[in-house]
Amino acid sequence: RAADEAVSVLIRMGMFTPHLCQVARLVGSLGNATHYRLTYVVVALTLWVVRPASALCLRAWYVSDFFNAQYWVSNAHQALFMVEGVIFAVCFICLPRDRKSYAARSLIFFLMPLSSSMLIETFHDFSQGDGTNHMFDRSTAAGATILAPLFLIGVVAGPTFAARVPVVGPPVVRFILVGR
Repeated sequence: RAADEAVSVLIRMGMFTPHLCQVARLVGSLGNATHYRLTYVVVALTLWVVRPASALCLRAWYVSDFFNAQYWVSNAHQALFMVEGVIFAVCFICLPRDRKSYAARSLIFFLMPLSSSMLIETFHDFSQGDGTNHMFDRSTAAGATILAPLFLIGVVAGPTFAARVPVVGPPVVRFILVGR
């Protein structure tokens, strides 16, 4: 029976590990666990790291601004969001092969709504024309202080831990790994 289950998981998911077998038991039938698009990961990480870095650079008019405490206090959320992106990149590199698909796919589901709200807020800033242009900081602040830490914990913990969360865990993991 255990051998049949292992072969079934291997055929459906493209690889077999005890971790994937446990996720399949908790969530149900899953797709290919080896398939993810590295291009999407690179593009998402570019948005996650470069957008806050560009905001930091655009807000500094002089090199001396980078040495001003008030500058860093008012832009701490941008710096934090950028550092969290680098932390995800390091974690992604160090993850075992069977959990990279979950991390890559969940990155897309994490960043796409957040990036969309940042884009809407940026258009709103430019349409106002008052020169403040800081409304898009709300999405970055929410992402840096609430969403990104929860996302990083979920990625490091893996799909097995996420699937054990009562009520919402199995559907979320199934949606991320299968897409339905």
